[in-house]
Amino acid sequence: MIKVINNEEIFIIGYGSLLSRSSLAKTIGEELAMKKNYIPVIIKGYKRVYNYIPNKYSCSFSPETRYFCAAANLMIDNNNRENSEESNWFFNAAMIRVSYKELKLLKKREDNYNLKMVKTFDFYNPNRFLSNALLFTVDNTNYIVKDENIKPRPLDLFLSRNGAFNIGGKEFLKMFDSTSYLADERTTIKEYLQNELENNSIFSSNTLFPIFN
Repeated sequence: MIKVINNEEIFIIGYGSLLSRSSLAKTIGEELAMKKNYIPVIIKGYKRVYNYIPNKYSCSFSPETRYFCAAANLMIDNNNRENSEESNWFFNAAMIRVSYKELKLLKKREDNYNLKMVKTFDFYNPNRFLSNALLFTVDNTNYIVKDENIKPRPLDLFLSRNGAFNIGGKEFLKMFDSTSYLADERTTIKEYLQNELENNSIFSSNTLFPIFN
């Protein structure tokens, strides 16, 4: 179990909706959220997958129906569990310093997520170690799905992609799209969004943040 001492500050990792400052503000308050420094980082040894359905999201199942209700989660590379730096799996994220009180609020928000300590590396120089940080990940298989019909919740994806662009611009968003996957663990978010636009789905070129090649 990871212990955080009262009054201690610690780094956490935002890799989904926490990439959005406005989303963070709903949890810790706008004044505190606006003061946070979002540091662009790389996390190695994990894959970002939209395969978690929180209790607060309504999602019923039936054959041949798509459901837009998944939140971002992380899958660990079991082949390199002991040495994540050797893994080919990685994703980009933001490192954010929070207080003990703020961490408690975030733990309450991130229902069913567990905390894990990971190493972070500089987004602009991926071989440069920055710091250890906490990330939220769901291990309970009761909440994880692997179903081609399960798609990301549109609002979560919108917040994440806008947040990614605001943190690191075009290149940061490009990496987000190419290192994020659907619940099938094969289709990238970039491929998914391009297909959705081509098929005139719930997304449109007017409401969707740009997809960069």
